[in-house]
Amino acid sequence: MSDSPSGPGWWQASDDRWYPPETHPDYRPPEPQRPTPGLATFAPPKSDQRYPTPTAPPPAVQGRSTTRVLVLIFGAVFLLLAGGCGLFVYNFRDEIADATIDFTDADPIALDGDVPVACEVVGAGFGENYGVDVTLTSPADAVASHYQVEFQLLADDGELLGTDSTVLRDMAPAEERTEDAFNTIVISADAETVSCEVSEVRRVTA
Repeated sequence: MSDSPSGPGWWQASDDRWYPPETHPDYRPPEPQRPTPGLATFAPPKSDQRYPTPTAPPPAVQGRSTTRVLVLIFGAVFLLLAGGCGLFVYNFRDEIADATIDFTDADPIALDGDVPVACEVVGAGFGENYGVDVTLTSPADAVASHYQVEFQLLADDGELLGTDSTVLRDMAPAEERTEDAFNTIVISADAETVSCEVSEVRRVTA
């Protein structure tokens, strides 16, 4: 009780004093509020609620770096092998194409300057074979033709190391071309100086 009201609902009794609402004879306590069926209730987050600090990702495992290096190494080796196989297939394809041209009935061309031709040993070719370049200039008055050039390799003492041939396909009149001769002449360990000589040239119309 109090000599003055302390809030809403206070009432004054016959003794002129003020009493709180719950002491009034007619006071009825409010019924507790019931939640609405079907609606979920939740407590709002507290203003001072703290969330965990995100943790940094774990450091990279050493094994992952090693695996990546191995993948790069194997990838490089694969590319080198694929490139070598591709070169071999490319040259072998040329050999097949050359073999389809029939020079059986073609007469040899006299090597007196009408068809300038020369060959040169340029080092090691594919595998253990000599690398040989063949250069030929077709006659200006000829039609488009295929040329088969036979050559031989000689050691510095005149020893014959081997004979092979290559084909220069689809040469236009007065065309000059240098082509790598894919040959099977094995490199001789005893020959310090090796020279190349053209022994025969044949021509068929393309």
